[in-house]
Amino acid sequence: MKKTISVILAVLFFITALSPSVFAADDTVTYYVEDDIVVTIDKSANTLTVSGTGALPEYSSAASAPWYSSQYAVTVIISDGITAIGSRCFANNKYTTSVEIADSVEYIGVSAFSKNSSLKTVSFPSSLKTIDEYAFYSTKLTSVVLPDGLEYIGPSAFESCSSLSSISLPENLEFLDAGAFLSTSYYKSLPAGINLLGGFTLRYKGTVTETVTIPDGAKVISANTLIDSTAVTKVIIPDSVERVLSSAFYNDTSLKYIEIPDSVTEIGDFAFGYKSHSNYYIPTTIPNFTVYGHGGTASEKYAEDCGFAFDCFCEENGYTYYPDCLTGGEATVCCVYCGKVLRTENIEPKDAHSFGGEITVAPGCETDGETYLECTVCGYKEILNTVPAVGHTVNYSAPLFIEPSCTEKGSISYFCSVCGKSCGEVIYISAKGHVPSEFTTSVEATCTEGGTEISVCKLCGETLEEKQTSPLGHKPSEEFEVLIKSDIYAYKQGFRVKKCSRCGVAVEYGYFMAGDVNGSGKINTSDLAAMKRIFADNPAPGSVYESCDVNGDGRVNSADLAALKRYIASC
Repeated sequence: MKKTISVILAVLFFITALSPSVFAADDTVTYYVEDDIVVTIDKSANTLTVSGTGALPEYSSAASAPWYSSQYAVTVIISDGITAIGSRCFANNKYTTSVEIADSVEYIGVSAFSKNSSLKTVSFPSSLKTIDEYAFYSTKLTSVVLPDGLEYIGPSAFESCSSLSSISLPENLEFLDAGAFLSTSYYKSLPAGINLLGGFTLRYKGTVTETVTIPDGAKVISANTLIDSTAVTKVIIPDSVERVLSSAFYNDTSLKYIEIPDSVTEIGDFAFGYKSHSNYYIPTTIPNFTVYGHGGTASEKYAEDCGFAFDCFCEENGYTYYPDCLTGGEATVCCVYCGKVLRTENIEPKDAHSFGGEITVAPGCETDGETYLECTVCGYKEILNTVPAVGHTVNYSAPLFIEPSCTEKGSISYFCSVCGKSCGEVIYISAKGHVPSEFTTSVEATCTEGGTEISVCKLCGETLEEKQTSPLGHKPSEEFEVLIKSDIYAYKQGFRVKKCSRCGVAVEYGYFMAGDVNGSGKINTSDLAAMKRIFADNPAPGSVYESCDVNGDGRVNSADLAALKRYIASC
């Protein structure tokens, strides 16, 4: 019988050691994941439920997940409290048909539900921020309605979902990889070239031409819109585009020319002008690459940051400088964007200015008014009449009061009711001065170190004075504490200390011998007499009388007196 019990215990121990995070009942299997997450498989209901708080872990492979490809995980339920679904958590499960995700989830990781060949429905939570690469790769989803708060959709996130024909992107999406919906029914139905989805560009479809024009209406050129092309040499971007995401035209080795409109305010890393090095993921610049745009815009900054040539689409905006009509001279025309001189023109002197009608400027509070004629050609002004400034009108009904502080003056000032400028007399108010408080402790003194006391201003809290306090000094306990007991018969000394009641440091310490009541270093009748005198005072038992505890029982009484008598008699 004992042998049978031992075998059973050994088997149970082996099972526990093999799978410490699994608990199995008849119809349920429970996996304890991380510290606060439980995954439960209900065989009778064909459900896998994740509950608890925090993020599901990342797995290096689908098979690493303890519930890998469970036939009972037909419905996967991610309960409230879970914040993230880690990489490959539920990948490669041909039995899963639906996934319900609670609103607490913000992140769906790499290949989280990849190759779930029967997965048809997913409820995406409103809290979701990120769908990482290959998250739903090669599933049977037919439509996806993504939540308004979603910010990021990674490469191939829904690629090869052959039945996916309806896609709704949120308006506030920040990042989309252009290949997120490759090989879906939706993508296959699109015409050749670059197509748009919710203002984002999708991956170029079909044979690439030398000149690629982004469709009008595009707001964002997605990451990897056109990559690894040797055909395209020129890209033209319409005024509707506001952002160009990272790697939008990566490794397009023949691309030498790109037109960027002023509407583009953001250009991501390696967006264009870069090709792969010997290692595909290490970018290097394309030689002789030129960015075309307007000076002072995102296009010029990108070219400058990357070291590319930049050519401004210069535009004239009339004469930048025109000489006086009567003297003539050289006139210049510059680019309205970059200021580059586009042309110069020699102007012959004229006999007279070409004045328009009289122009009258009313006087202001501080500026004179005037009536003048202005040449419509060179801008020369001929003053006909001036009117002195009228001065300020002080608005005394709405003063500005600045309260004084302890150290700074306050003031009362007024403003002009016409132009709003400060005017009139400024009345200053004296500083209040500090109001010191009583000294309070800021740093407590210790037995060996002094402390600090400070006085602060009651009004502003500024420290006004600081003084040091003396160390407190040690406060020894009244009685000794015996650390090592003495044994009179074994000739073994004891050791006792008095500790500081504040800091616990040993203040007094020394050896003692039980029976050496008078401390003479010898045990004889004098110690017996000393003990009798102590007993005559009826002392309370305690560690003060350690030398009197002859029998070592921790108490001092007549038994110790008798023990000392016996010891002296035996010597």
